[in-house]
Amino acid sequence: MHYLGHRKRLLDKFNKAGIDAFHDYEIVELLLTYAIPRRDCKVMAKELLKKFGSLQRVIDAPKSDLMEVGGVGERCAALIKLVRAIAERYRAYELKGREYLTSTDQILKFLELNLRDKTYEIFLTIMIDSNLRIIGQEEIARGTIDQSAVYPRNVFAAALKANAMGLVLAHNHPDGPVKPSEDDVLLTRDLYFAGKLLGIEVYDHIIIGKGGHYSFRKDGLMEKMEAEYQK
Repeated sequence: MHYLGHRKRLLDKFNKAGIDAFHDYEIVELLLTYAIPRRDCKVMAKELLKKFGSLQRVIDAPKSDLMEVGGVGERCAALIKLVRAIAERYRAYELKGREYLTSTDQILKFLELNLRDKTYEIFLTIMIDSNLRIIGQEEIARGTIDQSAVYPRNVFAAALKANAMGLVLAHNHPDGPVKPSEDDVLLTRDLYFAGKLLGIEVYDHIIIGKGGHYSFRKDGLMEKMEAEYQK
């Protein structure tokens, strides 16, 4: 029963000094204690970090991979995945009501949290009202992101339902460079032109990858699309 005193010391340490006072394995260990009531969790926490390499990768790992570590059952894996899900929901709430033009850092953090470590492509939109304030986000598609997968009617149906006046498009590249493919450019062009007809401005398209991010607006592609539209 020695682990009971150790658990109390971990909790006391968190209450007094916060998460910055913890080693990564201690964070995982404290988390596991809420799923495993009667067992020393330190060894298990260290095994998880050894297998995945970092706290971030433990949190991002699929449930099936987590359960390959001895002692990590359904409850433990579900609790670890719950941490990730709560963080994603928190970031989404944190964005709402912020002005788009002054929230690029928050938008990138939100997109990195939601897209960076996915093993499949996700296409989503961040919706903006007439005062340039963020009013929500919507996942549009999963899988290979191209013109056949992302239909303009789905993108703009969500925007119209939310009464959005503008959109930031975003998707991830699980493997490879963050620079846009030809399909990415053609899709963005189609959505930009469709938005013009509906009175919904497409402000940017951001691609998230393991090596960073890419912004169509920052690279001047949105200006080129505007010039093409004006011809």
